[in-house]
Amino acid sequence: MTKVGNLPFSDSRCGARWSGLATCHCAACHESFTSVSGFDAHRTGEACKDPAAIGMARADRTDQAWTFLATDADRERLGRLRSKSQDAV
Repeated sequence: MTKVGNLPFSDSRCGARWSGLATCHCAACHESFTSVSGFDAHRTGEACKDPAAIGMARADRTDQAWTFLATDADRERLGRLRSKSQDAV
């Protein structure tokens, strides 16, 4: 949990601060996630899973939110999509 004073959103109970409109903060374990899907993946019923145990890593951001890392297949697919969008212009 990062305590950084200049980030716009915060949890008064744990002192964590974060940014990003898609960032989710768990009121139970007080971890932050870069997406709703990441947040959902860490919850099982009423219990929280350890983000590292389900393949997540700390994002390279000031708030140190958890994220799923892109695979090589993800990068290739993104590259193809970018190529297609540039060809269309």
